[in-house]
Amino acid sequence: MTELERKHLVETDRHIAECKEYIAKQHELIQRAIKQGRSTEVAETTLEALEVSLRAFERQRRLLLHRLKSASDDHHRQEPDHDLRAERIVIYRPKDAGTYVIELRTAAGEALAISIPASETRVVRRA
Repeated sequence: MTELERKHLVETDRHIAECKEYIAKQHELIQRAIKQGRSTEVAETTLEALEVSLRAFERQRRLLLHRLKSASDDHHRQEPDHDLRAERIVIYRPKDAGTYVIELRTAAGEALAISIPASETRVVRRA
């Protein structure tokens, strides 16, 4: 395993752990909103986006491990079906209307964009 491959695996594992934390906190937000009688529509949409992100990161990790195992077994690198770095999550700053847009895109070309009013956003964790 090269240093770059090791760093990529560590980064992917970090993304998975962070995403799981965000999902747990989003569940808490939803439960709190339910108890307070507030709408959970935006929170549930955000939760769905986080779950899609988690699945993408886990898929990326599996592909990376498969590629590393294949390279180790065969002493040569086998390329995955698609570029691992092509999967991405982008959060755009609020537009003039104060709406955040979260875009999730897989290497296979699948995309999901979610608009969230700034008034419905919460800080899940400060870095």
